[in-house]
Amino acid sequence: MFADGGPQENTENAVHATKSVETTRAHLQGQLHSKEADNNRLTVQLRVTHKFRHQSISQSINHYIV
Repeated sequence: MFADGGPQENTENAVHATKSVETTRAHLQGQLHSKEADNNRLTVQLRVTHKFRHQSISQSINHYIV
């Protein structure tokens, strides 16, 4: 009757495609959360590094002034 396998096969293909898309979406969402966490960690690390660098420069300047 149907050259493409019929409505049952079309439904099965659609369900499979939907599951595949959902799996891919979940995987990409997980990667995004991981990258956001890395970004936040590096941002904090950069702020701390800048803070210590600023303190070190201030101490060096104060040492030469005194």
